Amino acid sequence: MTPGRVQLLTATPNPGYAVDAVQNEPGNLAVQFTEPNHYFVIHAVWQGKPVAQVSEVGA
Repeated sequence: MTPGRVQLLTATPNPGYAVDAVQNEPGNLAVQFTEPNHYFVIHAVWQGKPVAQVSEVGA
């Protein structure tokens, strides 16, 4: 992350997971690691400083 820009350099999922990245603007990125009925989302955004949140859904 640099001022106003979030960039994914690499994302390697563990076996059984798939990865997908969505970037709707240079300072906003979501990366989702999924397996059936379970996923993690890493949301990174530049809001005057770097901000990131990790969410887990399912078990």
